[in-house]
Amino acid sequence: MKKVSLKEWKQLLKQNPTNDDLRYLIEYTDKKDEASEQLLKQNPTNDDLRYLIEYTDKKDEAKKILDSREDKIIDIIKNR
Repeated sequence: MKKVSLKEWKQLLKQNPTNDDLRYLIEYTDKKDEASEQLLKQNPTNDDLRYLIEYTDKKDEAKKILDSREDKIIDIIKNR
C-alpha cells in the first residue's frame, strides 16, 4: 500500500481528481477514508456508489444516495 503524504493529498485535491482517480486511491493507498469521503462529495455515479458500498466504510452514506436515486427513477416511471 502506497503512503500518500498530506502535502500530496492536498495537491491532488487542487487538481480536481476524477472519480476513477479516487477509486484508485481507495484501492491502492493509505488515503482510503479521505478518498471515499471526497468521492461521495463529487457527484458519484451509481457504479461509484456500489463500489463504495462494497469496498469501504462509507456503505451507509453511499447506500442512502443510491436508494434516493432509485426512488426518483421509480417516481419518474410511475408518472409517465
